[in-house]
Amino acid sequence: MKKLASSLALGILCFGIPAHAALYWTPWVSEEGGGPPTFCTALNEGAVGSGCRGNYCDDVRLFCETLPFAIGFQNYYWTGFFSEEDSGIGRLFSSGWYRYDGDNYEVCHGTWSAGIVTGIRCRGNNCDDISLECARPVKTKYGVTYSATLTNCAWSGWYSEEQGSVDFGWNRYITGVQCGGSNCDNKRYLVCSLVDPAP
Repeated sequence: MKKLASSLALGILCFGIPAHAALYWTPWVSEEGGGPPTFCTALNEGAVGSGCRGNYCDDVRLFCETLPFAIGFQNYYWTGFFSEEDSGIGRLFSSGWYRYDGDNYEVCHGTWSAGIVTGIRCRGNNCDDISLECARPVKTKYGVTYSATLTNCAWSGWYSEEQGSVDFGWNRYITGVQCGGSNCDNKRYLVCSLVDPAP
């Protein structure tokens, strides 16, 4: 249902911001059954946490929260699949939101503007390869759409099934994920805060 809504909303800001903030865990998913995605269900919700269980972090889920400051999303897309394999060769872009690029991580909208993780899916044994659903946070005020700025960004520590689930807290959104260990057993997260783009 959300996939259909995302397709219809591509490039369109969702204006129906609820008066209350949502805060919930998505269902667990893995590669079994065709690798179905799990995602935040509303067009103004992003991931502020992540969960992991089973051998090699076989099952994954997200902790979703309503965006602050009446911010919504535009431009949903899925990243390519990635895992812990790393060629050791990184790239540096001449411009962009997140200027560095590597084989074993993805940062949402890394080459043109900030983005936030809204979904995740797996393929391969024990959820070896992951792909992220990303979207660009924006706010429309008086007919003008502003891109939201992300600030106070930092990579978290590493998490796996031994740590279970992590909630990074209010206005601390996941914008990227890196894999480490066999079958992407360990994951760390690039976490940032949103700034009101049109106060």
